[in-house]
Amino acid sequence: MDLDEAIKTALGDSEIELYDIERLKENDKNILRVYITKKDGINLDMCSEVSKKISPLLDVYEPWVKAYNLEVSSIGIERKLKKISHYETALGEHIKVKDFDKNVFKGILKEVNTEGIKMLLEPENEDKKNEKDKQEIEEKTFNFGEISTAQTYFIWN
Repeated sequence: MDLDEAIKTALGDSEIELYDIERLKENDKNILRVYITKKDGINLDMCSEVSKKISPLLDVYEPWVKAYNLEVSSIGIERKLKKISHYETALGEHIKVKDFDKNVFKGILKEVNTEGIKMLLEPENEDKKNEKDKQEIEEKTFNFGEISTAQTYFIWN
């Protein structure tokens, strides 16, 4: 059993689910960041509860370095999409996809399958936004192998 599976087992029948695990270095500190999610949202007490549940696991499933800080966090309003399940939970949301040529595409995620995704692209500039009725909305399909990074994003008014 790997760390992901061990954490899922530790969460048990609670409504809290493991979303992702990141191992990173910030300001010369090693950080194990565990993202959790729940239909009704996550609060600070839930993060603390999960931290207490998984801390003993980290003695058995050593993250990757001896010294690290554990952070348990909600996924937030803008979240990374790495797994098919992440994309499935983002259906109908605004997403930003970067391909390996560093091209960035923004739009609404419309379809997810085992091969990739389909999205409706947003107009690239303000003139095109005002001409929505006159233009045909462009669809873009990506195989998962073509996606460098993807994340949801929120449009702030």
